[in-house]
Amino acid sequence: MNRRRFIAGVAGGLVALPAAGPAGLVAWAQAQTQAQTQPSTPAPPQSSARETGSLALFVPAGGGGGGGLERLAQAIDMSLREAGLVADPVTAYHPGNAAGGFVQFVDRERGRTDLLMVCGIGMAGVAVMQHLPVNLSDLTPIACLITENLVLAVSVDSPFRSLGDLLSAMRQQPEAVSFVGSSLGSTDHLLVGMLARHVGISGRLVGYHPYVGGVGAADAAARGAAVGVVGSLGDILPEVNVGRLRALAISSSQRLPGVAVPTFAEHGVDIRLANWRGVFAPPGIGADSQADLVRLMERMVAGPAWRAKLFQYNWQSSLRTGEDFARFVREESDRVRSQISALGLI
Repeated sequence: MNRRRFIAGVAGGLVALPAAGPAGLVAWAQAQTQAQTQPSTPAPPQSSARETGSLALFVPAGGGGGGGLERLAQAIDMSLREAGLVADPVTAYHPGNAAGGFVQFVDRERGRTDLLMVCGIGMAGVAVMQHLPVNLSDLTPIACLITENLVLAVSVDSPFRSLGDLLSAMRQQPEAVSFVGSSLGSTDHLLVGMLARHVGISGRLVGYHPYVGGVGAADAAARGAAVGVVGSLGDILPEVNVGRLRALAISSSQRLPGVAVPTFAEHGVDIRLANWRGVFAPPGIGADSQADLVRLMERMVAGPAWRAKLFQYNWQSSLRTGEDFARFVREESDRVRSQISALGLI
């Protein structure tokens, strides 16, 4: 079949991905059943993608519901196929929250050289907000691939016709204004905190309800279950185009071509925030395997299939690899930790 996907995890656990083929899937399922009664042990190093032509992509949250990380995983899958770099990638999803998927990826997949986790800066905030024992620096950095802009939107029936209207309500009665978005500590959550700081209140005074992987957040706002939603342009724009949401502002430094959404700066609000995403390997894979995976991503982004995905989703190409990416991850993690504290979100 063109695309093999399976919902990953038993009792909230991370997948141990099969090597290939239907027989591998059966063996994997049987192993998962047995694993429930046995203590987990680190997976031994496996054959690298360069040797077997296999590669698995892991999405730590979303459960196959169509969120931004899943969209990126699908784009990587298709681009690798069309470029002839990997014959049959497998994509798996952790059915629980991002924190659980992240921790178990680090703990259980050490040494796997045929496995990449799709995540981004939002995971740094998740680690801080939820006091995780791991952070992005525990992973093996492979490549930062894209940057996404964030959009603040309300239901098309909302009484808030502009960003100014919404900010006035936050200033006067913050407890009555609630938002939905991705995980606690994500860039969606940070943007809400920045709005709170702009009107002079603590971020903890503003209601924020996280959705796993951001899946369902836009629909909740469209139904009136929250005053506003923050999400990536790729998540929000389809709902705007069908007339369910009204976009108030976008976090880019200037208006994007073909996107009729004003920037926060146009409203006099100094918010410029981007959500970068990429791929990481488990810890302990070794320098040679890391270099092989970096070269794989570099070859992928040079192809026409990947460039078409950038255009389709209004993504900005943000390729960083090697030590440059590792340094960037450390700096970004420190920045997010400081922002979360300064915005009063913890």
